[in-house]
Amino acid sequence: MWYASIRSLVQFVGMFGYLRSKSWTRLRSARSTVLCLLVLVFFSSWVCQTTQATTWIKETAWFPPVGEDEVRETFLKNCPLPLENLSKECEEAMDEHFANHPLDRTSDSTWILLPNRLTYGRAFKDPTGDRNRVFEALRERDCRLEEGEVVQWELAESCQASTFANLSVFLWACSKYDFLQNLPEYLVDISDYTDFENSDPQLYRHVLRTRNMLILEALWLRKKCAKHKVAEMQIDSLLDQEQYQILRSTAERLGDIWPEYSDVPESFVLKSLAARLGDSSAALLYDGTFARGRVDSWREYMGKVWPWKDSLGEFHDYTNPNSLDRLEKTSKRLQVGVSIAAALLESGLEFDWKFLVRRVCTLKNSEEANCKTAIEELDPTYDWEQESELQVLEEFKRVSRELNLYD
Repeated sequence: MWYASIRSLVQFVGMFGYLRSKSWTRLRSARSTVLCLLVLVFFSSWVCQTTQATTWIKETAWFPPVGEDEVRETFLKNCPLPLENLSKECEEAMDEHFANHPLDRTSDSTWILLPNRLTYGRAFKDPTGDRNRVFEALRERDCRLEEGEVVQWELAESCQASTFANLSVFLWACSKYDFLQNLPEYLVDISDYTDFENSDPQLYRHVLRTRNMLILEALWLRKKCAKHKVAEMQIDSLLDQEQYQILRSTAERLGDIWPEYSDVPESFVLKSLAARLGDSSAALLYDGTFARGRVDSWREYMGKVWPWKDSLGEFHDYTNPNSLDRLEKTSKRLQVGVSIAAALLESGLEFDWKFLVRRVCTLKNSEEANCKTAIEELDPTYDWEQESELQVLEEFKRVSRELNLYD
């Protein structure tokens, strides 16, 4: 778990361009902060393993819709500083952005077409109704996954998998910032990054945008949650004893997390059930369990039906335009792009070819090879049996020409 936790932290810090950079000189003023965070993550992981010895835990329930830089720029124009005095235009922009923007780790999977994408808007549409529908589903033994396989996507409709995801997000979101008084310093303390204002202004602006987006998200969530009696929406150990025990025993049986210290421990197993019952967004964002000595049927299942899922992180690392030092060559980005496209086609999923090709073929500096050269270098490495990869490579050629990115 400590490895998974550190990897998650690296991905988070990577938003600011730190650990994706291979030049450690940029970390001089932040190195001690990062090392302390790594130690803290390792220590908290050890504590979790001590208190729940059979399972390694990933504790992140859902991921906020931070968005791409161009989306942030447009959005933040309507919400200038100071954020404490939000205008009507800003509040309308917040409703538009946060209600519709997909929940995702990096927002980099939105180019893949998944039905009924999970958003805050979906989770806040009818939380009371979602709670009732979850209770209704839990009355059915099949929906508890008590017998047979613990992954049953064929039950998505009958067990109303989407309602498990909706309720999980609602409970998690409304407990996320409830106890915090100083949101800016909790989310991103800008004083930690002042050294970069002159030495790396691009990075500093990126941190500022991210900070402001996270603050706006927290303010928007507080406003939305205030419209509901959140305490009554939780699954209480006394008032909802049957459902509470079902969810707790399900978490134990599946090897999922049930964090005693959390205000909404049920949120994690609700997410797990949503994924295992076939909600596509939950399936994308759920990583499965890390139980020692346990055969992880979730990972086996996903490896068969969505072989591209584990490649998303690698694709993001190699092609993210926000990376300050994207040193990976065009040929490497192309190889990763071809691999993930072939896997998506094999899974029967549609995706945005133009987004994929732009990510691969847009050059960051004049020293990089163009897409034509990269395609010509990669083509001979595939043999005749790799028909899918060869077809994808031809599509890269066609789309890159259409986008004037071929040569």
